[in-house]
Amino acid sequence: MREMPPDYAPVANEGYNAYLGSIYKKDAPVGTPTGHFLFDLKPHHLNGGGTAHGGLIMSLLDTSCGATVAQLVGASGSTVSFNCDFLDGVQVGARLEIAARVTQKTKTVAFVEGQLMKDGNVLATARGIWRIFPERASA
Repeated sequence: MREMPPDYAPVANEGYNAYLGSIYKKDAPVGTPTGHFLFDLKPHHLNGGGTAHGGLIMSLLDTSCGATVAQLVGASGSTVSFNCDFLDGVQVGARLEIAARVTQKTKTVAFVEGQLMKDGNVLATARGIWRIFPERASA
């Protein structure tokens, strides 16, 4: 696979995320309401039809949206509600882009939208609500 651009760093590859593979996040300061991510699709990410598995697509969007909430508020969160629409499939070898944006935030929840794309074409969209845990804020 291609090298990642130098301004991208891996999202934490712990727990479930370790099974997904490396998701790379563009560096942005705390307080930024948008996030941009990259992911390279490999053979073990495919479904029986030879395209990216829907569960993988949802996981990429969920992880990216959650990381964007954490980036905005400087604290971790947890998915409360998540809806995903699949618009097109994608084959192995693709570099996927995920863009996420916090559209509204209160003290305890954030509303987020995400898009998964290849070469600028939207393959899936997501909307969700994340519970914010301010007590887990980074110092």
